[in-house]
Amino acid sequence: MGMVSATALRVRVTRLVFAGRDQAEIEAAGERYAADVLPGLLRPQMMERIAWHRERGDTLALVSGSLDAYLRPWCTRHGLDMICNRLESMDGRLTGRYLGGDRGRHKATDIRARYDLGLVPAHPRLWRQPRGPADAGPWRTSAGIAAGASPDRHGTGAR
Repeated sequence: MGMVSATALRVRVTRLVFAGRDQAEIEAAGERYAADVLPGLLRPQMMERIAWHRERGDTLALVSGSLDAYLRPWCTRHGLDMICNRLESMDGRLTGRYLGGDRGRHKATDIRARYDLGLVPAHPRLWRQPRGPADAGPWRTSAGIAAGASPDRHGTGAR
């Protein structure tokens, strides 16, 4: 028996669970989950950091292989952009597929396409640019790119 990749498993489970389901029903369940369950799963320090970045005027984005059904309402509530798997629907019914395919492997590409990371300041407390494939330091994201605060309006990152 061979191993099944996380991506293949996620795609199969999504098809089994969501194919033919009413889109409005799943969106309502996602809203409830985002309001009632997610807040209890998140560390207060993370929410404080989000508030800190928001006060600085930084662009914030949640990047996940999870579903838009519950991430969209949470991100909207907290003012975050979102890159994630989106459930495809036709005529109010979910197809069981991802709109645009599974984003898991494409998160880094999606980030680069949406954000100009060349302007992100090199503040060592926020992020560290990987110097090569062996450099898997604590500030490297799972998408393999740097993440941090956006620059000020002059492009310097100074505040």
